Amino acid sequence: MKIIGIDPSITTSAIYFIDTANNIEYFKIYGKLRRGKWWESVKDVCEQITCEYDYPADYSEQDIYKNIAYGKTAELIGNEIELFKPDLVVIEGYSYSSAAGDLLDLCTFGSALRKSILSKNIPIKILAPTQLKSMAGALAYGLDKKNIARRPIREGEKAGLAAGKFTKKEMLEALICYAPNCSLIKSLGPMANEAILLAAIPSPINDMVDAMFLAHVNIYRIKIKI
Repeated sequence: MKIIGIDPSITTSAIYFIDTANNIEYFKIYGKLRRGKWWESVKDVCEQITCEYDYPADYSEQDIYKNIAYGKTAELIGNEIELFKPDLVVIEGYSYSSAAGDLLDLCTFGSALRKSILSKNIPIKILAPTQLKSMAGALAYGLDKKNIARRPIREGEKAGLAAGKFTKKEMLEALICYAPNCSLIKSLGPMANEAILLAAIPSPINDMVDAMFLAHVNIYRIKIKI
């Protein structure tokens, strides 16, 4: 089975490719060129493709520019996906309650990306963010008697946090539990636990975690009863 997971973003679109038959997996990041220790920590398992934008100051020109520029990035990603010949592409849907980033711009890019992939007759599945979290938690920790995935109980808690309420920190913890020997976690090494202690999980780690889970929850959906 060949599946692709995509966590789309204007600045950091993480794409995870997995071919289970040939034991192949790798990441690609499309977006603004970044540097720093977190990018360096995953450079051996993640290729960074630079897609930068030079927005015009004029409102009308900027709006038109975005449609053209985002469309070009979407087509670039679509062509890469087509070469992989996946059985399915799984994309994380929009988080309408999120205050991060410009949702309108993301919708413009996301629509262009979906159109590019569908134009190549490749099937797509969209997972809502809460749905992805719940399914990722089920993979990592299983389901309780009420069929709810929860992280292990911590001191002072009566029950572990329900997976649908996971933050980026809990998603990284879930990946460490689920696949401690995967290429991403092995590449991070001790920095994985360092990231969990930060106020926010840094890019591209947070994006890569989501992209990987997007693919894996569909490969192993029988285990999580979907």
